[in-house]
Order: sequence, then structure tokens, then C-alpha cells
Amino acid sequence: MSELSEKRILEMTARFLPTVDIAGVQVERITKGGSDRQYWRLITPDESIIFMAYTDLRADNLSFAPATEFLSAQGVAVPPILAHDDAGRYLWSEDAGATDIWDFRNEPWEVRGPLYKATLQEAAKIHRISEHAVPDELKAQLQRGFDADLYQWEQDYFFNRFAVKFSSLELPELDAIHSSSVFKNLAQELSDLPRFLVHRDFQSQNVIVKQSSPASASVCLIDYQGVRPGLPEYDLASLLLDPYVDMSDGEREELLQYYRDFRADDPEWNWDAKLYAKCAAQRLMQALGAYGYLGEVLGKREFLKHIPVATARLRDTISRANILPDLVAVLNLNPLDPLNPAGNAPTEG
Repeated sequence: MSELSEKRILEMTARFLPTVDIAGVQVERITKGGSDRQYWRLITPDESIIFMAYTDLRADNLSFAPATEFLSAQGVAVPPILAHDDAGRYLWSEDAGATDIWDFRNEPWEVRGPLYKATLQEAAKIHRISEHAVPDELKAQLQRGFDADLYQWEQDYFFNRFAVKFSSLELPELDAIHSSSVFKNLAQELSDLPRFLVHRDFQSQNVIVKQSSPASASVCLIDYQGVRPGLPEYDLASLLLDPYVDMSDGEREELLQYYRDFRADDPEWNWDAKLYAKCAAQRLMQALGAYGYLGEVLGKREFLKHIPVATARLRDTISRANILPDLVAVLNLNPLDPLNPAGNAPTEG
């Protein structure tokens, strides 16, 4: 996608949002993140607007608008759409803000804890929606649900984009582990369970902080274009084992208990610690595949610095739950290339 000029952005804004006085608009490019979508912040004397340009190169880009409308109708805190040029693939939305939970990573738990609990409340609104409650016309606009093929794709992504480059094992050893029935069985087991909507990329930089007071913490979710039927435990693991953020075991357990208590009245969902571990392993494999792809294929080498933390969390997860024992050897790393320590932690692709 070619870079849009400021003049072109303002011309389109004047056309689709005629009440905005473009003469007083300040245009700021937003470069944070690993997405192929392009974002700008349009700042007026009275408000701030997000302008997004997207393509169809990723299927989930086309799901952004219908996902926004649906989640908003369900009471989920997402930025409302102000205008949408479906043909041109441009979208204007309210600006949720520029501060995310990742920005609070060094704050004491007394500050961070309420923000995470507010985030889990928003997640629960999504997770209560059974795939059978999604209208058929919307299902066609959202991304395909987590089935055995998608779980296996994530596993292949891990082995092909991460393990072959960074594991200390030789290729024949990796191939033998990759082709074992254990991973296929895991994919089938997870796909056979009842599915509810999930965010799909539920991590610290996709949660915007609206209010950070412990007494009135509130958040807004972004980057939910990948919303689809899946398992709530996958989202929980995405957030609580997020390689971008440090969190103690006690803090994680507090949040898991908070989520469990919050959903205690939901007859369709029951907590299963083993299932959580399996979803966590699946999610961390996906994340490592993404880091390898973004860092090595797309040249965004700042993503590589998250590999040591992600591998450590995956190793800890499978060891504690006594699952996927052959995976431990895959997580022994070759010396990594020098990592770029500068810049903000990016958003996964």
C-alpha cells in the first residue's frame, strides 16, 4: 500500500465527515505496531479522530468494520465508526487514545490490577457470545472459527517460522516432533469443544486505557478484526502470558480468579486449568511463529527481542501442566542475532 499524502487524507475526510473543519486539522502518522494497515490521528480543536487505510491482502482487514458494529451492539467497549468508505477501504473512527496497558507495565500492581480486571470484564462480554448466537450474515464477514485446521496452521507457523531458525535442534529432529500425533491430537481436541467468540490477539497493546484510577478503571479494545469463534481460554492466555509484559504468578492467579468469579453465573462455561494450559501453549506457539515471521521475513527485527520471554513462558506452561513434553527440546535456542533494544514493544501480526 502506497503512503497517502496529508492532502489526500484531508480531502477524503472533508468528503466523508463534512462537519469536520479540515482547515484546523493536524495530521499525525501512527507507526506503532506490526499491522499492514496504515493509521493516522486527525486532531481538531474539538476532537481527535483515527483514520485507517487498509487492503484486502489480509482477510481479517475486511472484518474490521462488521466486527466493530457487532461488538459495539453487544456492549463491548470498542471505538465507534464515524464513516467508512468500503470501496476505497478507508475508515474513520473515534480516537480511543494513545495509552495502552503496556504503557503501565512498570506501574505498581495497585494501578495495573484494576486495569486488567476492567479488561477481563470486556473480554467476558465477548466470551459469553456463543458461535450459534452470531447471525449467519455476520459469520460470513468475520474470520473463520478455530477448527483443527487453524490450530494446526498455528503449529506449522511455529515450526516453520520459529523453530527451524531459532531452535538448537537439527531439522530431522524438528520434523519428527512436528509430525508426531501429539500436535494433531491437540488441534482436534481443542476444535471439538464448544466455541464462543474470542478477540484472537488479546494482548497489552490492544487494550487502550480510558481511565486509570483504581476506583474507576476503564478500557477500550482495539485490533479485534480477527474476532472469531474459539475458546475463551485462548484469549485469557494471550493477555496473562503476554511476552511484552512481566507479571508475577500471584498476579496472574488473582486475575484468573477474578475472571472465574465474574463468570460464575454462566452455565455454558466452566474453568478447566488443563484446558487453559493447552490453549496457552497453542497461543505462545502462534506468537513465536509471528515473531520469527515479522523479524526474519519482514525485517522487523525488534520483534525478535520477545523470543526469549515467550519461549520461557511456553516452557513453563507445558512443564507445569505436564503436556507436550517433546516441545521442551524445541525451545532450546541457538544464540540469537543481536536484538534491537530500542523502540516500543510492537503489536503482533
